[in-house]
Amino acid sequence: MDIETLSMFLDDKETYQKASKELFLRKLEDVFNIFKSYGDTELEPYAGTCGFSKCLNKGCNGYSFFGNVSNDYMSLIIEEKDGILTNIQNCLNIISENWSSSKQIDVIIYVEEQFNFVPSIEYLIFVQNCETALNDLKEQFNNKLTRENCFYWLSKNEQLRLTTSTCNYYGGMIKKFHDTFDEIKYITSFTLEEKNASVALSSYNSIKINDENELMAWIVEMQEFGQELELFHYNNNFADTEKIKDGFLPLKNNDEVSLLVSEYKNIGQFLSVFSRVYCNYKV
Repeated sequence: MDIETLSMFLDDKETYQKASKELFLRKLEDVFNIFKSYGDTELEPYAGTCGFSKCLNKGCNGYSFFGNVSNDYMSLIIEEKDGILTNIQNCLNIISENWSSSKQIDVIIYVEEQFNFVPSIEYLIFVQNCETALNDLKEQFNNKLTRENCFYWLSKNEQLRLTTSTCNYYGGMIKKFHDTFDEIKYITSFTLEEKNASVALSSYNSIKINDENELMAWIVEMQEFGQELELFHYNNNFADTEKIKDGFLPLKNNDEVSLLVSEYKNIGQFLSVFSRVYCNYKV
């Protein structure tokens, strides 16, 4: 994880992942810092080739680098000629003998960060509209949203999300809007599950907890529902109660915006019961 040494092998005049050498190395250093925050002190390389069928680099040689503590990894296409490094860039699918289900950490260069990017009028309008949509959250709701506020804002900006859907590889204000919109939409889609969680809790409270047969029957009935809600908790901050402030919990992808936690209290209460019981009587 030595940026200075790597810099010596890269040509100042070349681009890497369509970005300048300086920017690419800065992005790579950000990834190294993520590994270090996980306690990794070194990255162990495993050789492989790009196996993504739609990638221009399919079949090119590269490496997956695994953290010695986290076991998370990054994958890079690395090409050289006559001992000179000619190309290095992120790869989404390095096929290596070292298979792992760990999390991949990517070196991401957004479109507007590319060396020859020239903003179009359409792009500038998109940026302005996304900024306006995010500013509305602060001006109308002080960035603290009830479920009703969420539905109103989602409805108002649904068309903007649709028209900017071709900009998924952009960063900045467009990405911030997409991340905020998508997370709010995902969370509010569990409105019905909040009601179902209430029913599930009532069902649990009606059984004889000391009766193992009744308890197992409840676990089997609730297994799929409980696992779905555990995934819900994983995809946002609802499991991190320390982040709750004045009854509001910040979004995972935009901590400037918070949602009213009490509107999802049944999900939280159900999970506290289900997770404990399921771990003790896993089926």
